[in-house]
Amino acid sequence: TVLENKYDNGFALVRPPGHHCDGEKYSGYCYINNTAVAIEKQLNQDTRVLVLDIDVHHGDGTQKLFYNESTVLTVSFHQYDGHFFPSS
Repeated sequence: TVLENKYDNGFALVRPPGHHCDGEKYSGYCYINNTAVAIEKQLNQDTRVLVLDIDVHHGDGTQKLFYNESTVLTVSFHQYDGHFFPSS
């Protein structure tokens, strides 16, 4: 596995992503940010991480958690019209 340094690259499909939980509050029924938990395990290594979040809602919690982390790039493709719960 990537965590054991057997491979240089990895890919994970995470459901539910928990992408609204920002470590300080839960939102949108997201109580644990599963994506962030996986990333934190990987950040102990000398690696870079790309989060590609494709959902109706913006992955605001994941973005907030890693906003200042230079080794994590978060990209969120989402629909926005201002009316989707949780209005993120």
